[in-house]
Amino acid sequence: MKNRFTFLILFLLLTYITLNAQNAGEKAPLFEGKTAEGEIIKLESLRGKVVLIDFWASWCIPCRKGMPVLNELYEANKTKDFVLLGINVDTEVSKMKKFFSDLKISPSFKTIFDPEGKIPPIYDLEGFPTSIFIDKSGVIRYRHTGFKESDKITYQKELETLLSE
Repeated sequence: MKNRFTFLILFLLLTYITLNAQNAGEKAPLFEGKTAEGEIIKLESLRGKVVLIDFWASWCIPCRKGMPVLNELYEANKTKDFVLLGINVDTEVSKMKKFFSDLKISPSFKTIFDPEGKIPPIYDLEGFPTSIFIDKSGVIRYRHTGFKESDKITYQKELETLLSE
């Protein structure tokens, strides 16, 4: 009896997670947020461009490895219909700035500072970093959790595919 009850709870939990997670092919949930400089950015205003949203935090080790790759990807493609939008969930803006300083990166892409963590739940994150490619019509096409070196090639290929559409 106890095993059946445990199974039922796990089944319901997995069903809930599956039904509520944003998957490839679904419209990206809209949001707005502020950069550390006070600029308001609305996802809706980026329609017509390929958008890569990267959720990250200064305490995240894979984020430290992935950020230089993302910065390089953005620098190589920023003149195309491509926007990289960082979403930082640190509680203090100084931690976000120190992260970039430690990596010796001065990103030219925008980063929303979200200390209350309001945006990540909209996308049902499973971990950090999470990178989500959204096509020009606002549909989620690719989603990656974590970071490994081979992602550099994967991200470039996915970006090229979306830009060519």
